Amino acid sequence: MFGSGSDSEGRKKMTGEEGLPRPEAPSGWTTRRWLRVGVAVSLVVLTLLGVTGAWVLARTTAISRDLVDVKSPALTTSIHLESALLNQETGIRGYGLTGNAQFLVPYQQGLTDQEAFSARLAELLHDDPGGLRDVQAVADTAQAWQERIARPIAAATPVAAPALAAERAAEGKAAFDAVRAALAEQQRELQADRAHARGRPDGHHAAAELDLRRGRAGHPRPRRAGLRGAAPGHHHAAGTARRGRPPGLRR
Repeated sequence: MFGSGSDSEGRKKMTGEEGLPRPEAPSGWTTRRWLRVGVAVSLVVLTLLGVTGAWVLARTTAISRDLVDVKSPALTTSIHLESALLNQETGIRGYGLTGNAQFLVPYQQGLTDQEAFSARLAELLHDDPGGLRDVQAVADTAQAWQERIARPIAAATPVAAPALAAERAAEGKAAFDAVRAALAEQQRELQADRAHARGRPDGHHAAAELDLRRGRAGHPRPRRAGLRGAAPGHHHAAGTARRGRPPGLRR
């Protein structure tokens, strides 16, 4: 019995097992548990990626909808509004120079168009306080010009209209220059908003390009003697009035 114990100790010494640390008990993280944790982490990551992707898609859709349904139509409508106001100015200027009632046709059409385009702009920009301020600024300057210049001249007789137009020529120019400035500011902001919606950081640069195309970037179009009207391709109503212009009146 004692010999057996001595033999066991002798074998430990011979094999080098004596003095070696015993292996620790295995931890509780079994292979199954590791798999479960790995799957859970993967699901969390995939969920986060899915939520992020859905947000990006929704954001992109909203931006595209804003660009297609609001920004671009608003800019186009503003340009149409400018045409309507230019037709009014063309008609009043022609009637004031000649007393020819045919020039009141583009003026009356311009009033109708102005009302329609202003309402459309207000509808498009109802969620944009800055855009609505610009719409109101254009309306205010146009109303000031109409009250002091357009309506009195349009209401005058063909004989009295030229004298009244000459008397208020300087005031009329200043008043309509204010209308042009309000329109230019409105279109610059709309152009910048549209460029921003497209993801372009140079929105105001794009607005400056619009000014250059429209001849407003620091070099206003020269005034011509006589009636200054819109180009026939842009203002049909103004063209209609010019067809009735007496042969002696030149731009």
